[in-house]
Amino acid sequence: MLSEILMILVSLTGILFGILLSYIAPEELLSGKKYFKIIKKILFVIISLTALFYFFQDQQYLWLFLMSALSITLFTLIDKIKGPLFQGAPYFLFILPFFLNRNETFHLILASLIFLYGLPTGTLLKMK
Repeated sequence: MLSEILMILVSLTGILFGILLSYIAPEELLSGKKYFKIIKKILFVIISLTALFYFFQDQQYLWLFLMSALSITLFTLIDKIKGPLFQGAPYFLFILPFFLNRNETFHLILASLIFLYGLPTGTLLKMK
């Protein structure tokens, strides 16, 4: 259990590295803003589909339904609702399947994807 918590905490450092990235290359922020948004959406879809695949594989149909409903809702609202607090909402959605599934491969894949999702998220948070 402790290793899972540490894995999640390390994956959440992607936000910090995204903010650091915005300090390293501030001149690239405005020209790259649309690309950061596209990458963020693509990673959101990849993380959601990965979680849904593992829920389907483990025959956890209730979680499959709830995850798909929450994913669709968040995906449609993420650009409409501004504010740094709402930008953290997808992380709760991503961490939920991490603790509901016992597959170690899934944990590694999800932690890596959450880290990658944090890079454009942190950069976009610094821009606002």
